[in-house]
Amino acid sequence: QKSSSVFLPNDASTSFPNNFEYKRGTTTLAIRMKDCVIVCVDSRASMGSYIASNNVIKVIPCFPQTPGDKSYENVQSTVIGTMAGGAADCAFWERLVASEVLYDFYSGEKFNAKTVSKKLCDYLRQYRGKGLSVGSLIAGADEHGADLYMVDNDGSRVNGIVHSVGSGSTYAYGIVDSSLHIEGRKLGIDINNDNDYEKILEILGKEKVLQIARKALYYATHRDGASGGFIRLICVEKSGWNIV
Repeated sequence: QKSSSVFLPNDASTSFPNNFEYKRGTTTLAIRMKDCVIVCVDSRASMGSYIASNNVIKVIPCFPQTPGDKSYENVQSTVIGTMAGGAADCAFWERLVASEVLYDFYSGEKFNAKTVSKKLCDYLRQYRGKGLSVGSLIAGADEHGADLYMVDNDGSRVNGIVHSVGSGSTYAYGIVDSSLHIEGRKLGIDINNDNDYEKILEILGKEKVLQIARKALYYATHRDGASGGFIRLICVEKSGWNIV
């Protein structure tokens, strides 16, 4: 008897080719300041031209587990990760690392964005070329300030001031870069290196940077058909993380 499901082949012996894969899309963005990281993500999950969901939470907390959580004492570091790529791949590996971070906390071990991103990078490097699809931004803050890393499924790990991952990342980069150049000209600062970016960001302040991040995601979701849904803004500080 033939299957009546449109999702299953009529012939049970039929197999998909090994190189079969879905096209995915998203836009995630993070901007590092001195004492905090501004994280901005969309909420659309797509599978080719099909929109699977418009309300996906693309933030995976490492520690604390919930925004504004005050149940932990002596919190010295906050770390969260974002999802871009395959939802299952990102969720599995980042939650695995998050469980290790929670163990480190109760064991009295220190952790921050640098150590957490290194753990994720080491895991993914072992499966390089095995078909994983992960592009994660690891944002954190501790007593030494804020930090930001980008980690992908090839085991690459890059530290930076501004990172964006996903099909809409080029649009987000363009808006952030042009906005900071405009603000820099107003302040009389020519952007030649990362130090100039840091100066401008500190002068602008958190509220202005939040506006720039929101604007970048807005235009990215407008131009990129695979991005969309809601725009979520998160501020990561030493004392915890909150949805703005």
